[in-house]
Amino acid sequence: MKPRRLRGTIWLARAGYAGRGVVFLILGGFAGWAALGHATRPVGTTGALHSLLASPAGWALAGPTVIGLVCFAAFRALEAIADLHGYGDDLYGALHRAALAAGGLFYAGLAVVAASIVLGWDVARSDDATVRDWTAWLLSMPGGGILVGIAGFATVATGIGLVVSALRQSFKQRVRVKPKPRPYVTAIGIVGMLARAVVFLLVGAFLVFAAVTSDPQQAAGFSGALETIQRQPYGGPLLGATAIGLIAFGLFGVSEALFAEPERRQKKRG
Repeated sequence: MKPRRLRGTIWLARAGYAGRGVVFLILGGFAGWAALGHATRPVGTTGALHSLLASPAGWALAGPTVIGLVCFAAFRALEAIADLHGYGDDLYGALHRAALAAGGLFYAGLAVVAASIVLGWDVARSDDATVRDWTAWLLSMPGGGILVGIAGFATVATGIGLVVSALRQSFKQRVRVKPKPRPYVTAIGIVGMLARAVVFLLVGAFLVFAAVTSDPQQAAGFSGALETIQRQPYGGPLLGATAIGLIAFGLFGVSEALFAEPERRQKKRG
């Protein structure tokens, strides 16, 4: 029998994975809708949540989505603070734990956005507008261009890390699928992470360009990255492939919620 604290962590993780999975299913669905020509442009996380949760049928997903996002933010914070995966305190471990903490902050902010939509406050702005506002604020500070550049390179590094994690399947170190292996969970995880990597690489590149030009209007968020894909030659099929990847990552999150348990990685010795 698992200790009560471990059982609580597992259920916190599962609720969080489910919440994140729902968000990416929504994102992928709207991106696919745009790829099929039913929308002029794709939307980011804020726009997708607003379009769905503000609709008459959105109430069914509203509460569980907000709760799931809060749980995921809390789980990411717990992973970083308690070092659930045994990354350690060296530079390598510190960087991994800092990335987990940053993810927790992002999903906490997304939970606030979702809650504001549900409560009818309607204060949420588009992803691109939010990124540009923060970029403009950073650029107004002494050394702001360097800070924006660091943020951009860190985002690009995250995208590269997702590619490596997908190709090496190293994400399986963080979760083990119970009670038996399910190869399809790994397959959709790989496809989903590659799609997320493309978005991270584009967002990071936009931030670096904004830093070089000192122009916050060059920055872009999730929606800007998807729109860039849509504007390319054969943009419709490319956006459709990205949408499939985002939906795959959403399904991966739901699978994690149903089957997976956090697994502590053994620290390297010597």
